[in-house]
Amino acid sequence: MEAFDFQRLATVVNQARMAHYPTQGLSTYRAREQTVAELSAIFPTRKVELALAFIDLVREAFAKNPAAYNEFFHALKLYESNALDLRDTIIRLMLLCSGSPALLRGLNAFLPAGFRLNVLMGEVAVELVTPEGRVVYPIARPLTQFQDRQSYS
Repeated sequence: MEAFDFQRLATVVNQARMAHYPTQGLSTYRAREQTVAELSAIFPTRKVELALAFIDLVREAFAKNPAAYNEFFHALKLYESNALDLRDTIIRLMLLCSGSPALLRGLNAFLPAGFRLNVLMGEVAVELVTPEGRVVYPIARPLTQFQDRQSYS
């Protein structure tokens, strides 16, 4: 899959979200088509559709966590306004998406050349590959195996 300029991702998703995408539930077909038509005047249609499909994936993944959903787009807005640099934006998005390997893999389509996210070790860690090197981040998971046990303190 061809990489999509990260700055353009931020622009496309924020314009699409603000212009036509309702904040609750999935977008309607009509709103999506209108968004594609408007943004295709600025960006290649295929890339707009890829970005909008990713927005739908983000919306579905964060359906029960509106704060995380809003934070995802806030991070892109900060990057678009140059308040966050690329590496910090990628790390912030990676941490927000750490509960969804599909989102982590989906982000790769938008990362610049030389950047990549690899989900590792049975989905318990994410490797961030940058031109400067590699860093592995553990994925936080709830310790469900201990929730039903009593405390012995």
